[in-house]
Amino acid sequence: MEVTSRISVIVCTFNRCNSLAETLESLNAMEVPSNIDWDVLVVDNNSTDQTRECVGAAAQKSRVNVRYLLERKQGLSHARNLGIASTDKDYIAFTDDDVLVAQSWLKTTVETLETYQADCVGGKIVPRWLESRPPWLADNLLNVLAMLDYGEALFDFEWGNDHRILYGANFAFRRKSLIRMGMFNVRLGKTREFGGGEDKEMFEKLRLMGGKAIYNPNSVVFHKVFPDRLNKAYFRKWHYAAGKDRASVKKDSRFTILGIESPLLWDFSKSAFALLRSMARGRWDRVFSHELQCILYLSVFKHKVQSS
Repeated sequence: MEVTSRISVIVCTFNRCNSLAETLESLNAMEVPSNIDWDVLVVDNNSTDQTRECVGAAAQKSRVNVRYLLERKQGLSHARNLGIASTDKDYIAFTDDDVLVAQSWLKTTVETLETYQADCVGGKIVPRWLESRPPWLADNLLNVLAMLDYGEALFDFEWGNDHRILYGANFAFRRKSLIRMGMFNVRLGKTREFGGGEDKEMFEKLRLMGGKAIYNPNSVVFHKVFPDRLNKAYFRKWHYAAGKDRASVKKDSRFTILGIESPLLWDFSKSAFALLRSMARGRWDRVFSHELQCILYLSVFKHKVQSS
């Protein structure tokens, strides 16, 4: 069958060689039609474990080309950008070193990109629990673990009041669209344990460009949840780090106080009031969620004041 589609899968990794090996095995096990020309680029972001050897072993067993790249500049955005610059394929799919992909993942992704002439396609990120889910972990907190499920209907993102985004564990772009958007912001993104915001900014760039993004529920990956993330301290640290990233984003405002825009002050006051109300009513199932929002806004305020 003649090749009609060309796509690279980029996996950025840092000190997770055992988990990465499982990711690469799941990629190799996919059912990919012969008309899709694909390869895998593993970008090592300064790992100190056996990552290079792991990739080499996977490449020997793989039915497709698996390439090892080393990015010395620390940060997920640096690693992703090296991957983008290292391929000339028409499409680029991203996933993570703690993910297992469904057998039809790449086929579904390519077909959706081409059927809808989309600039970006993504789908479900389903938790693979490695330990029992704690009772305090409400559904509205699963985004901290990069889980995503917008339902069973395929849809085109509308850029008006739709603030949903897709996550890097399961999204793909036209390469020329990534280049046009300026690729990933190296001031954002995970650096070692925490960091983020780069996926949200990419969606904002896509919106400003007038691009098309599609959510396809049949595009599925399984995200491993490691036990060291199933504690409240991790969630508090995550929100504090998210606040630091969000502090770099400027918002439209009629006035500011010490560099803090009025909409942020209003949002914080609502979160603080919701926290106090839940505590007064004994709604302990909601208290932790409100506490985390307050931590995020206080972190935003601290870092905005420091930079002003």
